[in-house]
Amino acid sequence: MMKVTGLGKTPVEVGAFFSDTWRTYQKILQHNHMHHRELYHLVHQELLNAPPGLEILDLGCGDASYTAQALAGISFSHYIGVDLSTVALGIAAENFAQLPGRAEFITANFVDYVQACSHQFDLILMSFSLHHLTYGDKDQFLGQLRRVLRPGGIFLMIDVLREEGESLADYYQRYIGQAHRNQWKLNPEEFVAMSEHITTSDLPDSAAAIIGLGQSHGFKEINCLFLHPDTTIGLIKFQG
Repeated sequence: MMKVTGLGKTPVEVGAFFSDTWRTYQKILQHNHMHHRELYHLVHQELLNAPPGLEILDLGCGDASYTAQALAGISFSHYIGVDLSTVALGIAAENFAQLPGRAEFITANFVDYVQACSHQFDLILMSFSLHHLTYGDKDQFLGQLRRVLRPGGIFLMIDVLREEGESLADYYQRYIGQAHRNQWKLNPEEFVAMSEHITTSDLPDSAAAIIGLGQSHGFKEINCLFLHPDTTIGLIKFQG
């Protein structure tokens, strides 16, 4: 059974969603520039031994295409995907159509949703979203996230990360430089737009900083399961 909240698609939003920015992101996914295949393979592996009937919260889920793949063959009773884009959530609903279990999609800011949430989940997923928050906001948010994670539950965070001691300016230069050297399959206009998005929207912290915040909020065990040596894109597992 599937429930989608707030899927009133206006022509303006549809046009904005399928703009150059969205097409650029799809190119990045298609060519695996941000290691989605490896990362979500690890997510799937982590869930193979999970107990049946998981209740799952996916924050900033987008179209949930890789999440749906990772959940193939995994027993879940209830999945909630949260994102600001109603159009993305409509696509996410299509991606979940063949999976068993109840799927629900909610249009909301993930910070606001967690703050207002009174339910607890067995599994929380978050992919390339936390880095948009300042360090102080990450601190407060992880405290709220710990509250909605059941004892023994798992929070899996995929995100870009800074190297230890690396400034934001150095991170921007390194990340964009790596994308250029690795010949990301983007045209010049798309590459400029991606670079501008990174330098105006991304506020990543180091893996150690994120782990430290998690420890301060009572996560019992925290492990970095994947950290790419060039891009420092990582997968961190937090145990409730």
